[in-house]
Amino acid sequence: MTTPIGHSLTAIALWTAFRPRAGKVLFNPWLWLAVISANAPDLDFLPGLIAGDESIFHRSAGHSTGGAGIYGALVFGAVILITGKSRAALAASAIGLSLFGSHLLLDLFTRDPAPPYGMQLFWPFSREYHLSPRTFFPNLDRHPFDLSVVGRALPVAAFELVIFLPLLAVAEAWRRRRPFP
Repeated sequence: MTTPIGHSLTAIALWTAFRPRAGKVLFNPWLWLAVISANAPDLDFLPGLIAGDESIFHRSAGHSTGGAGIYGALVFGAVILITGKSRAALAASAIGLSLFGSHLLLDLFTRDPAPPYGMQLFWPFSREYHLSPRTFFPNLDRHPFDLSVVGRALPVAAFELVIFLPLLAVAEAWRRRRPFP
């Protein structure tokens, strides 16, 4: 599936396109929410690492529209607890859902060499796996999950940088010219 670099650059590009023209950039909590949300589906690796098989839960409920809904509700609840502001919680939840969805979209177009192919996109309504018949992004072979993953990730990360850095530049150019602040 797409690496955290691709997911993070997608989040940064989308945040760049829609962020206010002025204000904090690097230390903006909305930017970090976007990056975390774009990578959140891959947290399904963690229980697998504990169980001894990093892919046992990968591409199931955590990579689904149901998982996106659960994540959006968790973000909403966390922001309500922290700020007490429902408007901020709705905005954060919308950002979280959108960027979680961007992860699913990218993974839908990523080569998957091992069955079951794809992800359980419509869980809990369906346990069927889905993958686009036309894939664009190369797969990162994470097996075995050790330091050798870094070496295998370099060509995939380079490909993603070539694709997503120009997207980031376009987002910044659009942000500077858009009609709203």
